Amino acid sequence: MEKTKLLIIDDTKINIDILLELLGDDYNISVALDGDSGLSIAKKVNPEILLLDIMMPNKNGFEVLKELKLDSKLKDIAVIFMTAINDVETEIKGIDLGAIDYIRKPFNGKLVKSRIKNHLELKKLRDNLQDEVNSKIDEIIGIQNTLVETMCDLVEYRDSETGLHIKRTQIYAKLLALDLKKNGYYIETLTDDYIRELNKSTPLHDIGKIGISDTILLKPARLTDDEFKIMKTHTIIGYEIMESTKNKFTCKSYLDLAKDIAISHHEKWNGKGYPYGLKKSNIPLAGRIVAVVDVYDALVSKRIYKEPMTHVKAVSIIETESGESFDPIIVKSFLNIANDFEKVNIKYKD
Repeated sequence: MEKTKLLIIDDTKINIDILLELLGDDYNISVALDGDSGLSIAKKVNPEILLLDIMMPNKNGFEVLKELKLDSKLKDIAVIFMTAINDVETEIKGIDLGAIDYIRKPFNGKLVKSRIKNHLELKKLRDNLQDEVNSKIDEIIGIQNTLVETMCDLVEYRDSETGLHIKRTQIYAKLLALDLKKNGYYIETLTDDYIRELNKSTPLHDIGKIGISDTILLKPARLTDDEFKIMKTHTIIGYEIMESTKNKFTCKSYLDLAKDIAISHHEKWNGKGYPYGLKKSNIPLAGRIVAVVDVYDALVSKRIYKEPMTHVKAVSIIETESGESFDPIIVKSFLNIANDFEKVNIKYKD
C-alpha cells in the first residue's frame, strides 16, 4: 500500500531529523529548509499533509500558507503548524488562514503521531463526503441539462423548417465568441466560463416558439403584419420560460444567459429591433452575438417561402448592416471567420 505523502518545512535541521526519525516508517516524507523551497516541493509532490514551521527567515509559515491557499491544486493540503510560540493570537491567526492544528515544540512523539493520524482520517472522511456530494450534484445537473436539451428538441420538432438551425447557430456563436476573445474584444465578459455557458444557452434562443400557434409557426408562406406581431412575442415567451425554469434548477448561470439571449436576439444595434428597441451596449453581449449568427443562418437556409442565399451574399448583407442591425465589433469578428461559418453550414446542411 502506498504511503501517505507528508511534507515538512522547517529551517532548523534538528527538528526535521527528529520528525524523520519519528514518522519515516509510516509516511513518504519530503523536506524543505525554507518557505520558497517548500512551496516548490509542494507543487511537485502534492502532499496530503504539511508540517509547517512558523518562524522562518525570508518567508514565514503564515506567508507560505497564504500562497498555498491561492493555488487551486494545493489549497486543500492539510496544514499543521509547528511552533514554540505559545499565545492565543498566533493560533487564531493560523486557524483563520486555514491551518487545521498546532503542534508545540519541543515535540511529544506520541502526540505528533496521534494528531497527524486523526487529521488524515478526518480529511479522508471529508474527501469521501465531498466526492459523494459532487457526484450527486453532477447527476442533478446532468438531468437538468437533458431536460433543457429536450426543450430545444421540442422547438425543432414543431418547426420542421429549422432543421439543424439550432446546431449551426450553437457552433457559430462559439466561433464568434472565441474570435472576439482572441482579438481582445469584450475580454472582461468573454471568460472561459462565459463561453461555455454561451455554448449551452444558444440552442435555447427560440424556445419561446413553443408558445406560438401552429397556424403561424408552420404557415407555408410569409406572415402578415398581424401574424408577425404574434411571432415577435416568442422572445418574451422564451424569457418567461427561462425565468420560470431557472427558479427550479440548480444550474442557474447559463439559464440566466439563455434568458438574455431569448429576449434580445432580435434587438438591433440602432434600436429598431424588438421586443424593446434596445440600443447598442444596452443589448446583452450574448444577444448581440446570437443576432448575427441567427440572421446569417436564416439567410443561407431554405425556407418554404424563399430559396437559400449564397454565402457570399449573406456575408455582404451582414457587413452592410454593421452599425445598423449589428454590433460593428461583432461583425468585424464575423468577417474574420466567415469562411468557417460557410464550412459549418455545408457540414450541417438541412
